[in-house]
Amino acid sequence: NDGSNEVYQLQSYMYRAKGVPGETYEPKFSYCGYELIEITGYTGQLKPEDITCYTVATDVEHIGTFTSGNEMVNQLHELMVRTMVCNMQGKPTDTPIFEKLGWTGDYNGAIKTFNYNFDVSGFLGHFLHNLRDTALPSGRLNEFSPSGYISKYDSPCWTQMYVNSIYAAWHENGQFSLAEEHYDYMRTNVEYYLSRMSGGAE
Repeated sequence: NDGSNEVYQLQSYMYRAKGVPGETYEPKFSYCGYELIEITGYTGQLKPEDITCYTVATDVEHIGTFTSGNEMVNQLHELMVRTMVCNMQGKPTDTPIFEKLGWTGDYNGAIKTFNYNFDVSGFLGHFLHNLRDTALPSGRLNEFSPSGYISKYDSPCWTQMYVNSIYAAWHENGQFSLAEEHYDYMRTNVEYYLSRMSGGAE
Protein backbone atom coordinates (compact mmCIF):
# COMPACT_ATOMS: atom_id res chain seq x y z
CA ASN A 1 0.00 0.00 0.00
CA ASP A 2 1.49 3.35 -1.05
CA GLY A 3 -0.90 5.32 1.15
CA SER A 4 -2.97 6.55 -1.77
CA ASN A 5 -6.06 4.57 -0.85
CA GLU A 6 -7.64 5.54 2.47
CA VAL A 7 -9.88 2.46 2.46
CA TYR A 8 -6.90 0.15 2.89
CA GLN A 9 -5.47 2.37 5.61
CA LEU A 10 -8.74 2.17 7.54
CA GLN A 11 -8.74 -1.62 7.41
CA SER A 12 -5.21 -2.72 8.16
CA TYR A 13 -4.45 -5.45 10.67
CA MET A 14 -0.96 -6.73 11.37
CA TYR A 15 -0.48 -9.93 13.33
CA ARG A 16 2.83 -11.72 13.79
CA ALA A 17 2.25 -15.41 14.36
CA LYS A 18 4.25 -17.30 16.98
CA GLY A 19 4.45 -20.28 14.67
CA VAL A 20 2.94 -22.78 17.11
CA PRO A 21 0.51 -25.48 15.90
CA GLY A 22 -3.17 -24.56 16.11
CA GLU A 23 -2.54 -20.84 16.46
CA THR A 24 -5.46 -18.63 15.38
CA TYR A 25 -6.07 -14.90 15.03
CA GLU A 26 -9.41 -13.12 15.25
CA PRO A 27 -10.03 -9.42 15.96
CA LYS A 28 -12.19 -9.03 19.08
CA PHE A 29 -13.33 -5.41 18.83
CA SER A 30 -13.60 -4.73 15.11
CA TYR A 31 -14.65 -6.24 11.83
CA CYS A 32 -13.79 -5.65 8.18
CA GLY A 33 -15.44 -5.85 4.83
CA TYR A 34 -13.20 -7.18 2.10
CA GLU A 35 -13.01 -8.41 -1.44
CA LEU A 36 -9.54 -9.96 -1.26
CA ILE A 37 -7.28 -11.12 1.58
CA GLU A 38 -3.50 -11.25 1.26
CA ILE A 39 -1.43 -13.51 3.49
CA THR A 40 2.34 -13.18 3.28
CA GLY A 41 5.24 -14.93 4.98
CA TYR A 42 3.56 -18.34 5.23
CA THR A 43 6.20 -21.01 4.63
CA GLY A 44 3.83 -23.92 4.07
CA GLN A 45 1.35 -24.58 1.29
CA LEU A 46 -1.73 -22.53 2.10
CA LYS A 47 -5.00 -24.10 0.95
CA PRO A 48 -8.46 -22.51 0.80
CA GLU A 49 -9.74 -24.84 3.51
CA ASP A 50 -7.06 -23.50 5.89
CA ILE A 51 -8.91 -20.16 6.16
CA THR A 52 -12.38 -19.65 7.64
CA CYS A 53 -14.36 -16.50 6.82
CA TYR A 54 -17.80 -15.81 8.25
CA THR A 55 -20.34 -13.04 8.59
CA VAL A 56 -20.43 -10.87 11.71
CA ALA A 57 -23.76 -9.06 11.98
CA THR A 58 -26.79 -8.43 14.14
CA ASP A 59 -28.82 -11.62 14.52
CA VAL A 60 -32.11 -10.87 12.77
CA GLU A 61 -34.59 -13.39 11.43
CA HIS A 62 -34.83 -13.65 7.65
CA ILE A 63 -38.59 -13.58 7.02
CA GLY A 64 -38.91 -12.77 3.30
CA THR A 65 -38.16 -14.68 0.13
CA PHE A 66 -37.97 -13.65 -3.50
CA THR A 67 -37.57 -15.60 -6.73
CA SER A 68 -38.15 -14.75 -10.36
CA GLY A 69 -37.70 -16.38 -13.74
CA ASN A 70 -34.60 -14.28 -14.33
CA GLU A 71 -31.47 -15.70 -12.72
CA MET A 72 -29.64 -12.37 -12.87
CA VAL A 73 -32.47 -10.68 -10.94
CA ASN A 74 -32.36 -13.49 -8.38
CA GLN A 75 -28.61 -13.01 -7.96
CA LEU A 76 -29.04 -9.25 -7.58
CA HIS A 77 -31.62 -9.83 -4.86
CA GLU A 78 -29.29 -12.23 -3.05
CA LEU A 79 -26.46 -9.69 -3.23
CA MET A 80 -28.79 -6.99 -1.89
CA VAL A 81 -29.78 -9.20 1.05
CA ARG A 82 -26.12 -9.95 1.83
CA THR A 83 -25.35 -6.24 1.70
CA MET A 84 -28.11 -5.46 4.18
CA VAL A 85 -26.89 -8.17 6.56
CA CYS A 86 -23.32 -6.87 6.39
CA ASN A 87 -24.56 -3.41 7.31
CA MET A 88 -26.61 -4.46 10.35
CA GLN A 89 -24.08 -3.99 13.12
CA GLY A 90 -26.29 -2.98 16.02
CA LYS A 91 -27.00 0.03 13.83
CA PRO A 92 -27.47 0.54 10.08
CA THR A 93 -24.06 1.29 8.60
CA ASP A 94 -23.43 2.39 5.02
CA THR A 95 -20.58 -0.01 4.24
CA PRO A 96 -18.41 -2.48 6.18
CA ILE A 97 -15.23 -0.82 4.88
CA PHE A 98 -15.45 2.77 6.11
CA GLU A 99 -16.01 4.41 9.50
CA LYS A 100 -19.02 2.23 10.43
CA LEU A 101 -21.30 4.91 11.84
CA GLY A 102 -25.03 4.28 12.20
CA TRP A 103 -26.35 6.36 9.30
CA THR A 104 -30.00 7.33 8.98
CA GLY A 105 -30.01 8.08 5.25
CA ASP A 106 -29.02 4.63 4.05
CA TYR A 107 -31.71 3.00 6.16
CA ASN A 108 -34.26 5.62 5.11
CA GLY A 109 -33.73 4.70 1.46
CA ALA A 110 -34.33 1.00 2.09
CA ILE A 111 -36.91 0.83 4.89
CA LYS A 112 -39.40 -1.29 2.95
CA THR A 113 -36.66 -3.61 1.70
CA PHE A 114 -35.48 -4.23 5.27
CA ASN A 115 -39.04 -4.82 6.49
CA TYR A 116 -39.91 -7.27 3.72
CA ASN A 117 -36.76 -9.33 4.17
CA PHE A 118 -36.02 -9.28 7.91
CA ASP A 119 -37.65 -9.02 11.30
CA VAL A 120 -35.96 -5.76 12.28
CA SER A 121 -38.23 -4.98 15.24
CA GLY A 122 -35.49 -5.31 17.87
CA PHE A 123 -32.76 -3.93 15.63
CA LEU A 124 -34.80 -0.85 14.73
CA GLY A 125 -35.98 -0.25 18.29
CA HIS A 126 -32.38 -0.20 19.51
CA PHE A 127 -31.25 2.23 16.82
CA LEU A 128 -34.21 4.56 17.40
CA HIS A 129 -33.30 4.73 21.10
CA ASN A 130 -29.76 5.76 20.16
CA LEU A 131 -31.04 8.29 17.65
CA ARG A 132 -33.41 9.84 20.16
CA ASP A 133 -30.69 9.99 22.82
CA THR A 134 -28.41 12.03 20.53
CA ALA A 135 -31.17 14.38 19.31
CA LEU A 136 -31.58 18.00 20.37
CA PRO A 137 -34.57 19.26 22.38
CA SER A 138 -35.45 21.51 19.42
CA GLY A 139 -36.43 18.49 17.31
CA ARG A 140 -33.25 18.32 15.28
CA LEU A 141 -31.94 14.80 14.78
CA ASN A 142 -28.41 13.79 13.99
CA GLU A 143 -27.63 12.12 10.67
CA PHE A 144 -25.90 9.27 12.48
CA SER A 145 -25.98 7.69 15.90
CA PRO A 146 -24.53 6.92 18.35
CA SER A 147 -22.43 10.06 18.31
CA GLY A 148 -20.73 12.43 20.67
CA TYR A 149 -21.57 15.49 18.59
CA ILE A 150 -24.23 16.89 16.24
CA SER A 151 -23.38 16.84 12.55
CA LYS A 152 -23.06 20.21 10.83
CA TYR A 153 -25.52 18.98 8.21
CA ASP A 154 -29.25 19.09 8.82
CA SER A 155 -30.75 16.94 6.09
CA PRO A 156 -34.38 15.85 6.44
CA CYS A 157 -34.04 13.36 3.59
CA TRP A 158 -31.72 11.48 5.96
CA THR A 159 -33.12 12.15 9.42
CA GLN A 160 -36.76 11.60 8.46
CA MET A 161 -35.78 7.95 8.74
CA TYR A 162 -36.85 8.45 12.37
CA VAL A 163 -40.50 9.10 11.52
CA ASN A 164 -40.57 7.04 8.32
CA SER A 165 -39.26 3.85 9.94
CA ILE A 166 -41.69 4.10 12.85
CA TYR A 167 -44.58 4.54 10.41
CA ALA A 168 -43.35 1.61 8.32
CA ALA A 169 -43.01 -0.59 11.40
CA TRP A 170 -46.72 -0.05 12.05
CA HIS A 171 -47.94 -0.01 8.45
CA GLU A 172 -46.03 -3.05 7.21
CA ASN A 173 -45.40 -5.09 10.36
CA GLY A 174 -48.17 -4.07 12.73
CA GLN A 175 -45.64 -2.87 15.33
CA PHE A 176 -47.41 0.04 17.00
CA SER A 177 -45.30 0.13 20.17
CA LEU A 178 -42.61 2.30 18.55
CA ALA A 179 -45.17 4.96 17.61
CA GLU A 180 -46.46 5.03 21.19
CA GLU A 181 -42.96 5.22 22.63
CA HIS A 182 -41.61 7.90 20.27
CA TYR A 183 -44.77 9.91 19.56
CA ASP A 184 -43.82 13.02 21.55
CA TYR A 185 -40.44 13.44 19.90
CA MET A 186 -41.78 12.55 16.46
CA ARG A 187 -44.16 15.46 16.84
CA THR A 188 -41.33 17.73 18.02
CA ASN A 189 -39.24 16.64 15.04
CA VAL A 190 -41.98 17.32 12.49
CA GLU A 191 -42.75 20.71 14.04
CA TYR A 192 -39.04 21.57 13.87
CA TYR A 193 -38.91 20.98 10.12
CA LEU A 194 -42.21 22.76 9.53
CA SER A 195 -40.85 25.81 11.35
CA ARG A 196 -37.73 25.78 9.19
CA MET A 197 -39.84 25.63 6.03
CA SER A 198 -42.06 28.51 7.06
CA GLY A 199 -39.11 30.52 8.34
CA GLY A 200 -37.21 30.35 5.10
CA ALA A 201 -34.23 28.54 6.58
CA GLU A 202 -31.46 27.46 4.23
